[in-house]
Amino acid sequence: MIKTIRASLCILICVSLIALCGCNKQNTATTGGADEPDIVYESTLTYSWFGIGNQNSIIKNSLNIDKMDSNSIEHLPILKFQSTEDLDYFTSNIFVSYTLDSAFNGVPSFNVATQKYNAEYFKENTLLLVSIPATSGSVRHFVKDIQIKDGNLCVSVDVNSPNAVTMDLVSWFILVSVDNKYIENVTSFDAVYLGA
Repeated sequence: MIKTIRASLCILICVSLIALCGCNKQNTATTGGADEPDIVYESTLTYSWFGIGNQNSIIKNSLNIDKMDSNSIEHLPILKFQSTEDLDYFTSNIFVSYTLDSAFNGVPSFNVATQKYNAEYFKENTLLLVSIPATSGSVRHFVKDIQIKDGNLCVSVDVNSPNAVTMDLVSWFILVSVDNKYIENVTSFDAVYLGA
C-alpha cells in the first residue's frame, strides 16, 4: 500500500516537473503550402497579475481586434514587437496596470523573460505576445501550433489543466520568437484558444 502511494506520488511529481519545464521551448510548425518553409519558433510562458478590466488596454492595441467579437472561436489578443522601442512603449504605456516583475509558481515574470530581447535580437527576429486572461493560476498554457496561410499567421494556444484548480485572477503572456524571414509576407496576425 505504501509502495503504491509512493509510486503514485513520484509519477505525479515527475509529470508536474515535465509540465513546468516546458515553459520555454523551440518548435517547428508547418506552413500553409508546399512552397513555404516550415516556421521555427520559440515560445515562453510568462506571468503577470492584473486588475479586473485591465485587459482592455491590450485588446485595444491587439493586431486582431476585429476578430474579438467572433462567437465561433475564442480569439486571444496578439501583439507584435519589432524593436526595443516597441517593447518599451508597451511596457510603459499599455501594460501599466500589470505587475510585470513577479514570477509565479515556477513561471518567470514578464520582465525577466523579456530581458534577452535587445536591439541585436530585433535585427533578425520579431516577438509576438499572446495575452491570456485566466481565472486560475493553476493552469498552464502553451503554443499548440502556428500556421501561416495566404499571408495570415495564426497562433493556436492550448491548456494543461490540473484536476483541482485555484480561483485566482492571473494573466498569462506567451512570448513567441520568430525569425523575420518566416513572416516577411504575413499581413495579418491572429491567436485562438483551443482550451475549454
